Amino acid sequence: MKNFNLAIIGAGSGGYTAALLASQKGLKVLLAEENNLGGVCLNSGCIPTKFLLHKSGVFSSIKDVNNYGIEIEGLNIDYRKLKEKKDDLVSSLRGGVEFLLRKRGVEVVKARAKIVSQNELLLKYEDKEKTVRSDNIIIATGSSPLELKGMEFDHSGVMSSESILNLESLPESLLIVGGGVVGVEFATHFAHLGVKVYLIEAMSGILPKQDKEISNILKKALIRIGVEIHTSTKVQKIEKNDGSIHVALENGLTLNPEKILVAVSRAANIEGLWQNVDINIEHGFIKVNSNMRTNIKNIYAIGDVLGGFMLAHSASYEAKVSVSNILGQEKLSDYSSIPICIYTSPEIATVGLSEEEAKRRGIIVKIAKFPFIALGKARAVSKTDGFVKLIADSKGKVLLGANLVGPSVTEIVSELTLAIRLKIPCSELLEVIHPHPTISEAIQEALEILNDTPINFI
Repeated sequence: MKNFNLAIIGAGSGGYTAALLASQKGLKVLLAEENNLGGVCLNSGCIPTKFLLHKSGVFSSIKDVNNYGIEIEGLNIDYRKLKEKKDDLVSSLRGGVEFLLRKRGVEVVKARAKIVSQNELLLKYEDKEKTVRSDNIIIATGSSPLELKGMEFDHSGVMSSESILNLESLPESLLIVGGGVVGVEFATHFAHLGVKVYLIEAMSGILPKQDKEISNILKKALIRIGVEIHTSTKVQKIEKNDGSIHVALENGLTLNPEKILVAVSRAANIEGLWQNVDINIEHGFIKVNSNMRTNIKNIYAIGDVLGGFMLAHSASYEAKVSVSNILGQEKLSDYSSIPICIYTSPEIATVGLSEEEAKRRGIIVKIAKFPFIALGKARAVSKTDGFVKLIADSKGKVLLGANLVGPSVTEIVSELTLAIRLKIPCSELLEVIHPHPTISEAIQEALEILNDTPINFI
């Protein structure tokens, strides 16, 4: 029986990060993955969706240049070719992950792994089984799209956020169930390409976990590109007759989309993952402490199986925390400065506390907000929706959070993440010189407002 210092189940962002780091630190590492390396993020999440969003955004921008004296005729899109390019990108990046793992000496096996004791894994291959031992185990099996009763995935008419990436032609119309992050990103993508999109959300507004001002700005932007939004309602019934789909909503409307995308939530991939051990579960997800340990001291869990953020970068962060603890270097997880990015048009980025969350906690805050319509670069590139909002302590000395909506905010949020993570005084941040003209200048402008010394804003 082979022995390892660390066995990792799942080769997504968290799993392969843990494998690379642990191997770099001298541990003998096994990485078991029954599907493709890279997990959801690389294969059916972050990377392919951002590729598609970028290309549909380019398509939309090209159409828009007619308003600025640039004439373009005969613009069209070959969606089959776009899918092929997306697949090529994913394959290339997957190859990069495989190369790194091989170079670091990680033993990668394509097998389904089950924990059968505190220190043993049963590996199930296509034609055989074998058991291995490991001093430590990390569960990084990720999550899968959640099915709803009456809207089960058939991956032809009713699609998941993964199967919709395999479309080779554009539907004439698409109904999206769920106005969260996944729903609004796909709504943006398909609406930019001319698909009639219906967006259904049970809550009173889209992006219900986000700042209401941000949600309202995005709602207006989606409506402007043709998305029909129905909030405070649910799908009551779906009927399929002779290849057509009829959807009845609770608000009394009936819609006839060509395709349906169900994007309401995700479920942890933990079914059948262990036997002879009893790992604590809470609300369908694995429960861990601040060291990323489960209730079994040498078994850790990271990423989507925990619920929470369900982000690639939070999973990678948790991988680093867990490996540090396995190496005996005690490290506690700290989620106070995890940035959240949404790649709609306009983009959205948040980090730290929102104004609403601060108020719920009873924290007295000082708010500064600078609108992009007052920024020269935003005006120059004709992207003026949104703002930079800074949330600070009541005296404006230290940032507690930031909410951004506008052009390229997913790129500039890291500056604010650093400020919040290191608790850099706002007086020092004010001394940072931002180049002109740039989108990042909006941060400087907001800081000046926070300091009660605005120069370019009244």
